Amino acid sequence: MSDISLFREKQEKSHNNQMFEGDKVYQGGKNISTPYKKPRKGELTSEQTAGNKEFPSKSIFVKQVIRLVKIFRVPQQTFPQFTHK
Repeated sequence: MSDISLFREKQEKSHNNQMFEGDKVYQGGKNISTPYKKPRKGELTSEQTAGNKEFPSKSIFVKQVIRLVKIFRVPQQTFPQFTHK
């Protein structure tokens, strides 16, 4: 299943006012902000170019956390249930 198809399927379960950020692949989705795409036979404005440069800086932290989770195989670990005495 493609990323955009999975996103659209899961988006139906979220609140209508929930905002998302995604790559250019997600353009056209409702409630999602994406980088500006260069128009056919055109150029981006300086504001759009500056926005595109700022865009990935917001998601770098999330991508690094996902990387760490994968490296340490956290989703594959099973943890003992702790009970209070």
